[in-house]
Amino acid sequence: MFPESSLEHSRIISEYLILSRLVEQLTDEPATSIQAQKWADIFKQALEQTLGETGEPAAEIIKDITRRVLSAVKDPYRHFLVRDNIRLAESMVKEAVDRESSVCGLDLETYMKARRDTIGIRPLFDIGRWIYGLDIADEILFHPDIVKMEERFVDLVALAN
Repeated sequence: MFPESSLEHSRIISEYLILSRLVEQLTDEPATSIQAQKWADIFKQALEQTLGETGEPAAEIIKDITRRVLSAVKDPYRHFLVRDNIRLAESMVKEAVDRESSVCGLDLETYMKARRDTIGIRPLFDIGRWIYGLDIADEILFHPDIVKMEERFVDLVALAN
C-alpha cells in the first residue's frame, strides 16, 4: 500500500496511527471503565466534529489530529472511517468493563468475538480503500462472502495481536 502512496497519504496514515495509539493508551489498563468511557466519548465527538474546547491537552490532540485526518479523507471513505472508529471506541469501553468484571475462562470463540472490534484493523481497511481510490459498491462490500472473508482476516490479526 505505502510504496504507491503519496506524501499526503503517508502523512494521514501516520497521523491516524498516532491518534489510534493515543486513544488506545487512554482507554487501556490502568484506565477504569469510567475513564475509558470518557476518552471514547471524546474520540467519538471528535469524529462527529462536535467536540468543543475541553482544556485537556490529550483531548485537544485527539480533536486536532481527527480534524486533519477527516479533512483529507473524503466520502465515501470518510463515512466508513468514522463508523468504524466509533465502533472501535465503543469496543474499547466494553473491553474496560470486561477487565473490571474479571471475566475469566473465556473460550476461544467468545474471546475472538470480543477482540474483533478492539484491535482496530477495520479503520485501516477504510484508509487503504481511500489510498487506492477503491469506491466499492455496497452490494459487493457487504456481500456475505466478503464480510466473512474480512472477519476471518480480522481474526488472523487478532490472534497475532
